[in-house]
Amino acid sequence: MKANEAIIPFFNKTPELVAGLNQLGMRNQAEVLFTSLLPGLNNVSNRVRYYSFYCWLIREFYKDKEQVIESEFNQFIRKAEYLLALVHTKGEGVQGIPGITYALNKRHNSSEPYLLEEGIYNSTGKTDGTYWKNTGGVLRQYYSSSLKDISILGENNSNASILNISKEGDFIFGERLATVFQNSVSSNGHKFISLVKKGSVLSEELDQLYNAFNMRYFDSEEEKSLIIDMLLQKDYPNREYRPESYRRSTIKYYLQYLKTHTSDKVSDIDFAKYMYNRFLGDKSSDACILGWYRYFLNEEWQYNSSELFCLLLYILSKDGNWYEVKQASELVSTKILESLCISPERTVKEVCAKLNDLVIPDSPKTIALAAKGFIGLLNRYVENCNIRERSADFSVLFPRSESEDFFTLMDNIDACINMPIGEWLEKFIVKEIIHRHHEVSQRKYLQTGVASQKFIYEYGHIRFLKETETTHTAPRISTLNDFLSDLGIIVNDALTAEGEELLKRIEDEDRPI
Repeated sequence: MKANEAIIPFFNKTPELVAGLNQLGMRNQAEVLFTSLLPGLNNVSNRVRYYSFYCWLIREFYKDKEQVIESEFNQFIRKAEYLLALVHTKGEGVQGIPGITYALNKRHNSSEPYLLEEGIYNSTGKTDGTYWKNTGGVLRQYYSSSLKDISILGENNSNASILNISKEGDFIFGERLATVFQNSVSSNGHKFISLVKKGSVLSEELDQLYNAFNMRYFDSEEEKSLIIDMLLQKDYPNREYRPESYRRSTIKYYLQYLKTHTSDKVSDIDFAKYMYNRFLGDKSSDACILGWYRYFLNEEWQYNSSELFCLLLYILSKDGNWYEVKQASELVSTKILESLCISPERTVKEVCAKLNDLVIPDSPKTIALAAKGFIGLLNRYVENCNIRERSADFSVLFPRSESEDFFTLMDNIDACINMPIGEWLEKFIVKEIIHRHHEVSQRKYLQTGVASQKFIYEYGHIRFLKETETTHTAPRISTLNDFLSDLGIIVNDALTAEGEELLKRIEDEDRPI
């Protein structure tokens, strides 16, 4: 074979296009913010009692052991998690219990006794097709990072790949949570561990454990009180260089919000907007309010920009032809401005002054949503024109993950304020929609091999590949709501008597002396 010569044909499989979420690379700023504002939580750790359960379970594992290996640790955790899922197959109320679907199927379709080994490994010793695929179980995949952030878990000193509970400190550490959980479950704890070691369980035994090991209910005020204190302590308890208490402040503001809200159902974005309006109205210097204010702005930036991106894809998909980039941006701009009866010759400044007079069209839906997104971007600009100086220390409080955010867009609008709106919108679509998506998708493909591009880009032309949809980020407020519900602080998005007491306690403790 000579250089650059192939004797036989070469066949290559076209990569499968995935939906993806961060099509414009704009979600990063919002995600960094809610990670800073609610550390120790994540969007898949729905039940807060798992925090004390895992501390107890890991302490039980280490009893009478001088040396441990990772496979032994993982097997013990997986058996216990599967047993816990089987326990929850009694009755209703199983939401947020990992492995419950598999466990329900086993309990309804298998004969007794239920063998734990069969639920955690398949016939080849792998985890595919079991209650949980991750070899480290639910703990490793869902909970461990949050439990380490909040300092109740850490690595084993002799083997960093194995977890262990924290033993001491001037904070709520793992050993304390393990003890209160043991007190809560009493003799049922010994029964649970004996079943894990035995490796089999009967329906009658599962039902006997249900009340003590219900992950959605606290029978012990001692355990519940300690978990509340854990959530209210500083964000990273054993890191002296991280003195923030954004989680505590967010809980306070969330309870204040629930106390006054009137809607039927609370959403993450509703609370973020409440905090945004609070910043605008109160002119607050509170760092937590500032953080949520910036989260909402960046969330609006990515969401509204994504609506314009969806319109671009809708136009490209109609005939599947190639479009010059400039031609495509002109079409998107024209569709939006015509639907709002805005002359493209009006300046950006003139349009901003008349935003309240604009009427969003009823249909077509994709154009209407893009028009709404366009108005949303300009509305946020107008609302925040005169307050940027109030958050000059933002980069110190909340370090950026990216060099651009909504305030970058505001700077751009400032520089183009006297430009015709049609020209500005076309430039925005080219740079912030077309070029940004192309760069983000290519970078992702080079780094991960995941193909998420929604159009082909060649020689200044683009062609449709796949549609997408606009979604909000999930800033962990739903998880916080679940935690507070499990703790009896709220019921159906309203404060209970315990919730009122907790809010008063936090407000009193935070009040300057």
